[in-house]
Amino acid sequence: MTRTEIKSTKPWWESKSKFLLQEYAKKYEATFVEASFKNWKYTGRHVLIRLPHGRGQLYLTVTDSSNSNGTNTNSGQVIGIKYKYKPRRKLEYLLSSVKSPLLLMFHRNLRQVTLTNPLSKSFHAGASHPSSLRGILKHEGIADLLEWHKGARLKARVKGLEAELAFTETNKKADVEFLRGCVQIMELFIEAMHEQGIIREGK
Repeated sequence: MTRTEIKSTKPWWESKSKFLLQEYAKKYEATFVEASFKNWKYTGRHVLIRLPHGRGQLYLTVTDSSNSNGTNTNSGQVIGIKYKYKPRRKLEYLLSSVKSPLLLMFHRNLRQVTLTNPLSKSFHAGASHPSSLRGILKHEGIADLLEWHKGARLKARVKGLEAELAFTETNKKADVEFLRGCVQIMELFIEAMHEQGIIREGK
């Protein structure tokens, strides 16, 4: 996978997170939505990415990392992507970096999943149905993309009749192409979940 530089120049007064979202929306024909405060509810700036086959949309956010005092520390940008869907099967899982070993301890309902190489060197996972997650990870292209995003975390949870798949990753040198890789991971996971009958059609 090759990296291409952002051709546009970020204005000095604009946050990198906003700049990246606007550039992503422009390059990949998505919809940039500025932050708003309506009816006592705050909605942060984000990009809406429509999925093919009427499968809904992704909600992409980028925020600038900061320390406890709220000042920017140049520690990078936090990329977040969410996808809401109606589950046909109640599959919950967590895939995260081996550098975050405590995450699984807070999800007692998940059983540990044995990953194959090379994923096992970079990630660990838990799932309500381990075989289903292993099937998803075998989907073409997922393992290769995760090798470029070893800090990624994906979490699927079901609450009632609705479910959410969430992606997060922090990167010090995030650019538009890095964001594209994050989005592609989500797209492939969603495609694999559809193929296994986990997501109800006709969202």
